[in-house]
Amino acid sequence: MGLKKFLVGALVMGVAGVGVATGPVDAAATATLTGRFSSTVGKALVITTNGTTYTATPGANGAFSVKMPASRVKNATVQMVDPTGKYLGPVVLGVTKVKTKYKAITGLKAVAKGTVSLGTVAMKSGYAISGSKKAGGTQGVRASSKAGAPKGAGNGGRVKSGGFAPVAIASIVHKFAATTCPDGSTRDTGISGTGAGQDLDCDGVPNAIDVDDNGNGSLDILDQSTNDSNNKANYTASMSTYSEINANMSAKLNIHASDAATLLASIKDILGSEAGSSTGSFNIAVYLGEWTFSRQTGSTPDGVYIECSGIKWCDPTLPTASAKLQTFTEISTILGWNSTKWAETGPTDLSSGKAVADATYKSNGMYKFKDSSGQGRFAAFVSPSYKGDDVLSVVRPADVLQLHAISGGVDTVFTINISPFFLTTPYISAVTAAGVTTNTAANLAAGDVAIGSDGKLGLSFYRPQRLLLEGETGEATNSMFKSQHGLHYGIGFNQYYINGQMGRAPAELGCGGADAGSNYGTLSANMKAETSAYGEDELASDFWPVLDGTDDTSTNDDAMSFTWDMKNCFTNHTPAYFGKREMSSYAGKKIADATGFSWDKFAADPTAFLQASLVAVGSPSTNGYNRATLSFKIHSPAWTGQSNNGGNNSSGSNNSGGNNSSGGGSGAVIPLSINKAAGTFSVTGLSNTSGNCGTDNQCSGTVTSGSSIEFTTTEAGKTIDIDPNQSTPNVRSACSGYQTQKMTCTIKEEYGNPQTWYVKVQ
Repeated sequence: MGLKKFLVGALVMGVAGVGVATGPVDAAATATLTGRFSSTVGKALVITTNGTTYTATPGANGAFSVKMPASRVKNATVQMVDPTGKYLGPVVLGVTKVKTKYKAITGLKAVAKGTVSLGTVAMKSGYAISGSKKAGGTQGVRASSKAGAPKGAGNGGRVKSGGFAPVAIASIVHKFAATTCPDGSTRDTGISGTGAGQDLDCDGVPNAIDVDDNGNGSLDILDQSTNDSNNKANYTASMSTYSEINANMSAKLNIHASDAATLLASIKDILGSEAGSSTGSFNIAVYLGEWTFSRQTGSTPDGVYIECSGIKWCDPTLPTASAKLQTFTEISTILGWNSTKWAETGPTDLSSGKAVADATYKSNGMYKFKDSSGQGRFAAFVSPSYKGDDVLSVVRPADVLQLHAISGGVDTVFTINISPFFLTTPYISAVTAAGVTTNTAANLAAGDVAIGSDGKLGLSFYRPQRLLLEGETGEATNSMFKSQHGLHYGIGFNQYYINGQMGRAPAELGCGGADAGSNYGTLSANMKAETSAYGEDELASDFWPVLDGTDDTSTNDDAMSFTWDMKNCFTNHTPAYFGKREMSSYAGKKIADATGFSWDKFAADPTAFLQASLVAVGSPSTNGYNRATLSFKIHSPAWTGQSNNGGNNSSGSNNSGGNNSSGGGSGAVIPLSINKAAGTFSVTGLSNTSGNCGTDNQCSGTVTSGSSIEFTTTEAGKTIDIDPNQSTPNVRSACSGYQTQKMTCTIKEEYGNPQTWYVKVQ
């Protein structure tokens, strides 16, 4: 068989009881792996040691046939996925006794060419047993029983303590990495290593789809050692997804804040939204460097798409496919605000500065572009947008995805899974602040709190939760969820309201780094402020410096707490990343310099507030962080307890602070009434401009410098967010932030004409 392309969106269907393989195959040295599953399997995956994958869909009688280069067969493993994308486990090719223990043979034997049969493959719980020993080599892992069950069978590689002792210290894993598995058995180095298709922790589940691939008792979403490309002994997660969920306090998105029915309703609202609901947003991201592919294939792909066979929200061949592509910082300047059907978007090359879709591959494409440093990237930020009542069994962790990297017409397939993700956010249960009387239960529930006159705010809060993984036990409060231990926390901000105007800092700001301990104090048990959680020159070190030192074996799900010192942060904190990258002009400056106001000015203004986030994050994962974000407002200690939402519902504030006083213009107000009913987006009042507005939430028009544009939404209780993606620097400077129902932006002469406004009503 010659090199062959496979079209995206075409399910690989069994024909006459034989599955069809995917992946490049050289006919001169081809091996064929055959067999028949005793019960229903959606896909058979042969994953080679470097992660390259060859697949087949079994026919109606369970028979399958996988063709692949014979040179890639040795120590490859056979894995199974059910028809809905759920991982079923490995195929054990034989069982041998080693002293008093048993060894499961999981690696295929070397072949020169020809056909190797697995016979009838008998399904077990979390794994299967080959009916023939002819395909098996000598490489494998210690079994947990005489029957040959690998320790990762039935739990996706999340091995319980007792099978493996939890190892919290990466250096201990280093010692294992040479010749010994975490369970003390001898490591078969051909099959056990850091390759994507190898099995570093010897549990039978390959690294690419193992939720804890180094076996140290810490999920990969928390474990920096497995994501550290400089740590070659453990670096196994070179391809993975990460996720982000955002919500405000009113969503009560936490098992400790809502009853089960209310929580489910909030989750359904957020997971079902196309671009974020009124209470929050959720997306899953695949964000990879081009070198991730080129080091495996020898060349940079022309395009990459994602196959997700059987997954209701993701599979473009299913009528339930609902996924929407979302914008992100690097592409927003090219595409603007964009929420489009993933099933209708093929691999798209943005490197030329415009979207050029691939003509052949039509669905589930990734964007190809160069980041600010000139590095080539492939990315897709996806909202499931799934509205079914079965959402929690459809949008789930550990489902199997396949990346198709197309280079010169050759389709190279890599297997990954959907990393465990947060489905709730932290939730603030109590606040303390000196000299403040406005921190009532009602204000807290609405997300409004005032900081103390001493510049300090004490927060008590609960951890975010994720769905259970197989073999796990849920929380007593809600058995469907697991509270996530071991995360980093911090308060971040970049939007604020002061002197009657909304403002935005040049980047997200935080108060961690080398002096984290002076900005985060009175920490609850097991929490500590790390001076360099992710490296002092990294932004992450500043945003999320407080570590929850408990692990998932803990049964303690009580609230945690710390006190944040805004006064000290603004006055004394110099972020280590100031002066680097996009913050080069802020070298040596304080937080107050980046916002443009001091603590004293903030404290004296009864209307001032920070739009803040309490963020919980895991480890960096292929250029992104798994994070759960709770949005709330931190008001001035002089706050009266009446939220003015930025003050733009008051004519007085519109006439103060220079909103209508910039020189050189007429001062006229151009009213634009925004209507977003029934999913549409339209603006009336455009007769005063030369532009128009469309369903992509983008308005453009020419106005006289010094005039103002007044955005008003017709939907009561909704907010207007101007330039939510920070994609138009001039407009961001003129009218940043968001307001309830009404927002007025002054167009200054230096911003030029025509203007473009990116608007979101939520």
